[in-house]
Amino acid sequence: MENDFVDQVAISRSISHVPPAQFLLKIEAFSSLVENDVENYESLEFDAGGYKKLVVYPNGNKKKNVKDHISLYLAMVDTSSLGLGWEVYVIFRLFVLDQNKDEFLILQELSVKERNKCKGECLSMTKLTSASNYKHVWKIENFSNHISMYLELADLSTITRGFKIYVHFTLRIRNQVQSIHNDCTTSDWFRTSIDNWGWHKFMELSYLNKAGNGFLVNDVCIVEAKVSVLGISDAL
Repeated sequence: MENDFVDQVAISRSISHVPPAQFLLKIEAFSSLVENDVENYESLEFDAGGYKKLVVYPNGNKKKNVKDHISLYLAMVDTSSLGLGWEVYVIFRLFVLDQNKDEFLILQELSVKERNKCKGECLSMTKLTSASNYKHVWKIENFSNHISMYLELADLSTITRGFKIYVHFTLRIRNQVQSIHNDCTTSDWFRTSIDNWGWHKFMELSYLNKAGNGFLVNDVCIVEAKVSVLGISDAL
C-alpha cells in the first residue's frame, strides 16, 4: 500500500487539449556558420500551441557572454498580439542528434526508441571561396542625382514560403580614374518577407559628383555587385 502511494506521488499528470508538436532542424556544413561568423540562425516558424521557432547561436550567445558552447533556444514568433504581462507555459525538450550513435543529446533523461515523422527544414551551408563568387557590372549613363544601392531577389514567384538564402555580397561604385573604389560588404538572409538588403545612403552626392574624384566621368557611373551564396534553407 505504501509503495503504491509513493508511485502515485512520483508521477506528474496533466491534461492538454493541444497535441505535442515536433520540429526538426538539419544544418549541413555547420562549420561554415562558424567560419562566416553568423551570429544566429532562426528556423522556419512551426505551430506548437501558437507559432514558435528555434534560434541557434553557432558561436554561442555573445549577449549572454557564452563562449565555447552552442546556444539553442525556443522562441515565440510574434508577441505583439499578446497583452501586457503575457505568459505562456510550455513543456519542451531540445535535442541534438549524435549521428554516429543515432542517439540524442538532451537535458533530461528520456529513452528514444524510434523517431516519428515531423515537420522541419534543412539548411545547407557552403564555404566562401573565389569559385563561389558571382560578379556583375553595370554601366549607367545620364546618372541621376540620387544614390542608394540594394541587392534584391529577382523573382519572388519562384520562392516557396519559408525559403531563405544566406548571401555574402559587396556593392561597389568603381573609381574610373584610380583603383580606390567605394564599396560596402555585408552578409544577410534573404526571404520572401525581406527580399532586399543594401544601403539607403551608399555615397554622398557631393562626393560622387565632385570633379576629379573619378566616380562620375562624362556623366557615366559604373556599378558592380559581387555575390556569394553561402546557404540555402527550405522546408523538409
